[in-house]
Amino acid sequence: MSGAVADEIRKEYGLSIDMAQSIDQSYLKEYSGQFAERICSGFFADKQYITGNEIISLTACRQLNLMVIKSLFGAWQSELEKLKKNPFFDYGSEEVAEALRDFMNVLSQSIKVSRVNFQPLLLQAVEDTVLFAVDPRIFLEIELAYSAGANLEVYFKENKKYIKWHTDLWSELVQATERFSLPESLSMAFDELVDKKRDRLADPQDLLKPLSDITWLDLDRLTGANQPAPPSGQQGYQPLPELKIPSQSSTPSAQRYDEEQPSIALGQERIDPALAWARFERESYGLIKGSVRKLSEDIGINQRFMFTRKLFFGNPENLNAALSDLDATESFFDAVELLNEKYIAQLGWDLQSEELIELLFLIFLKFDVKN
Repeated sequence: MSGAVADEIRKEYGLSIDMAQSIDQSYLKEYSGQFAERICSGFFADKQYITGNEIISLTACRQLNLMVIKSLFGAWQSELEKLKKNPFFDYGSEEVAEALRDFMNVLSQSIKVSRVNFQPLLLQAVEDTVLFAVDPRIFLEIELAYSAGANLEVYFKENKKYIKWHTDLWSELVQATERFSLPESLSMAFDELVDKKRDRLADPQDLLKPLSDITWLDLDRLTGANQPAPPSGQQGYQPLPELKIPSQSSTPSAQRYDEEQPSIALGQERIDPALAWARFERESYGLIKGSVRKLSEDIGINQRFMFTRKLFFGNPENLNAALSDLDATESFFDAVELLNEKYIAQLGWDLQSEELIELLFLIFLKFDVKN
């Protein structure tokens, strides 16, 4: 799952990482897809299903195998939560809860997954595994997105059994959940842990060697190391970097506005698309060096995390659905009206929130012909 603005994320969640500089999201998706395809093509060549025991020994990388199990049980838990919302039965009763636990224990011993359902789980597990090896802080943000709405102490203690890399570091994180109950404070605490233990963390190249032996992983490309700068003035499509909206306190004085930013709200529950377009057209003076072709593909991981947690109550599926809806619109005005009709009032969005302004700016970039 994952998954999902460096400076804004630092302010919001206390992070000290810049994912835009550290991870090539497009390459990670490409690599994970190739790896999952190769593994599944080999395994399912003469089998229709894969069992739990076969998943545990699927590859030489135990951490990856456990990530698959973790993804599988996470998907199962999501389905179970949907079942509990059935209005005709009392899933909160003690008898039902006990019977449900027994039922889940039996099912957990009878895992049987077809390729069409397994390959997406494997792809996601590869992404999570690579990120965990390269930067545990990024993986923590994925976990915080997965655990949105849950008790952090319970979630991380229950999921510790799936972690076989950076075990000392992760054990201290789990202990920290006893003191920090908010995602923001836990992120800050984990930042300090990583800084303290950085020299003792295993080399990502060593951790990921079992994966590279199957499908070669270019870590330099993944992390942006040794990438030559593009020729001056060269244009063309690039994946969108993390958006940085300058604040009055951080912008050079020559670029500051003395007046407050004009409102783009039309009443309390609607955005005026004309006012929003005018504002972004006035403010877009070269800060963004990428372009947006499809919101569902081109926004960064950090942005996904922020939108998921701040606008969609921790539900990444709802974010993905919204991005797909927005991609299907034909103009900035249509996209804003979609937000007005389907999301703003229903989800109680603050029309002046940084998260919503940033989402609108990304929509602006998608439809701005200059980009």
